[in-house]
Amino acid sequence: ADGTVYFVSTQGGGQVPDPAPPLPAPNGFGEGSGQVWAYDIAAAQLWLVYEAPSAAVLDLPDNVVVSPKGALLLCEDGSGDNFLRGLTSEGLLFDFARNADSRQVGQEFAGATFSADGSTLFVNIQSGTGYSLAIWGPWASGPL
Repeated sequence: ADGTVYFVSTQGGGQVPDPAPPLPAPNGFGEGSGQVWAYDIAAAQLWLVYEAPSAAVLDLPDNVVVSPKGALLLCEDGSGDNFLRGLTSEGLLFDFARNADSRQVGQEFAGATFSADGSTLFVNIQSGTGYSLAIWGPWASGPL
């Protein structure tokens, strides 16, 4: 979006004791609940946009898309209820949608994207059967 690449570290973050112990060998899994990062291509600058303080706030985001207004939409991949969570440019995290499918255990939101004209949000439910949703809304009146 406008020369900035956003990405997530699904299990990034978490408390680092002081003094920090030597780093263990990587095992492929972090101890945090997720981080959102941005890389400004022209400035060659990387910064941490948001770090989840707990899984109750943001639980393992593993997909991100920039909305037409410049907010971020995060797809969770946690062990409980999975949400689409919005993140404004001011750093406000909010719930946009919850996967309310009664069969939702093990399901997650994935691959969110907006149509080229910004009128439709497409998002997938990754599960044994899998399906896609198209969401229309009054985008002009909300943070996304």
